[in-house]
Amino acid sequence: MNDSKRARPRQRLPLFTMLGATGLSMVGNIITFLAVPWFVLQTTGSAARTGLTGGVVVLGMVVGGFFGGPLVDRFGFRRASIVADLASGLTVALIPLLYLTVGLAFWQLLVLVLLGTCLDTPGMTARQSLIPDLADRARMPVERANSALQTIESSSDLLGTAARGRPHRAPRAEQRAVLGGLDGRLGRRLRLRSAPP
Repeated sequence: MNDSKRARPRQRLPLFTMLGATGLSMVGNIITFLAVPWFVLQTTGSAARTGLTGGVVVLGMVVGGFFGGPLVDRFGFRRASIVADLASGLTVALIPLLYLTVGLAFWQLLVLVLLGTCLDTPGMTARQSLIPDLADRARMPVERANSALQTIESSSDLLGTAARGRPHRAPRAEQRAVLGGLDGRLGRRLRLRSAPP
């Protein structure tokens, strides 16, 4: 068994690609989490609706965390990561798209926010579950790969928060939502090529 592992070529690119894609996706998520309540405040002027939107974000994370594990086990790590991330990115992209075209009711926005945040947690769980296999292919200790993933997640939180910029230099809220969705979609496209079959 050990001889076969030594004979197998080291494949670090899939692991590094997945880590980079995770960073891009998480930066997009943080920008989106900040942009959507701001978008509600700018378009409605209601602090109550803004707070309700933030509550729906938290509710989606709780629901996704509760049901995400069994769904990931059922569909597999790679498939669950791809489906969850693509669907989450679609819900984010629909917010500015509907608002700028046919209009977006507040209840519709809440539904999209709930769906998007429900899907984020299973996607993150699936990505973390891919680490052992990718670390094995890279012939890297799992602990080191997990440490790199945690570092990227923490750095992405800081970068996503900093991406808000100063108010007078910041793009409009709907533009932020688009940027968040694009960051996430770019990350997911990279991850499609890195995840093992």
